[in-house]
Amino acid sequence: MTKTISTLLLVLGLFLANDAWAQKTPQVSAQINKSAEDTVLIGDWINLVLEAEFESSLRLDWPPINETVGEFEVVELGSIDTLAKGEVIKLKQEVIIAAFDSGFYEIPPFEFIYANKEKNQVAGKITTQVMSLPVFSLSINPEEDIRAIKDPLDIPLTFREKMMYVLMGLGLLLLLLALYFIIKRLMYPKEEVEKEPEIILPPHEIAFEKLKSLENERVWQRGQVKRYYSELTDIVREYIENRYHIPALEMTSDEIITRLRKENVSKKICNKLRDMLSMADLVKFAKSKPGVDVNTQSLIDADVFIRKTRELEKMIEEVEEAEQ
Repeated sequence: MTKTISTLLLVLGLFLANDAWAQKTPQVSAQINKSAEDTVLIGDWINLVLEAEFESSLRLDWPPINETVGEFEVVELGSIDTLAKGEVIKLKQEVIIAAFDSGFYEIPPFEFIYANKEKNQVAGKITTQVMSLPVFSLSINPEEDIRAIKDPLDIPLTFREKMMYVLMGLGLLLLLLALYFIIKRLMYPKEEVEKEPEIILPPHEIAFEKLKSLENERVWQRGQVKRYYSELTDIVREYIENRYHIPALEMTSDEIITRLRKENVSKKICNKLRDMLSMADLVKFAKSKPGVDVNTQSLIDADVFIRKTRELEKMIEEVEEAEQ
């Protein structure tokens, strides 16, 4: 019985041992990229590289790095790069540090804590080795010329900086263009071009030109009788509006005749105009089809009306001038 219990305990111990060692311990390191011959001076940038390699079944907590590493100041903190290859994960981070006083400094160990993902429990921790690094002050020879410790770093411009210079250049260009046009305007003022006075034809001349154009178009000869009378009456009504300043285009034929009689237009002339307007109304509203002689006579009546009323206006002007 005792032998059986011992055997079971042995088997259990081996099982636990295999489970504990089934997962490899993570490999971590902290190194400085410099050779043994390199001398570190005050203000030199030191490239510190942290690396870790572990199985994907583990979770590794990266050591926090703030503004300092021991007595060194952190100049630039790089991001943690991840590389997965099969079941192995590699992490790497570069940190630039610098010391601003001479002395013998130590870079403290970095502690990495790792845990089992499935069991969600801490499996252990591992630390890097302590590194010692001497920092020397600059040796000065008073007989030599003063010169920079190191050549200036050529840092490329960022996209935002490039855009800032582009916008500044465009703004300067626009300012120069504005100054150029202002100076040009002050030195060479724009000469005002005198507009030629607009020639306004008297109402009867406008009417005669439109009657001539209507006659040359030969509208009714091409079967467009309604259009012919519409344009003919519009010419006469427009003339009456401009000549007597009455809204003839909006008035009926009878209203026009009544108003012209008040303007001392003779009854004979008004009758001729009435005949032409009545024929136009018959064509437009009663679809009448007058003969060739009627169409020709309507154009003649319109021409006579304009000439007679123009002669009357001329006589009135002559009388007014004689009285003056």
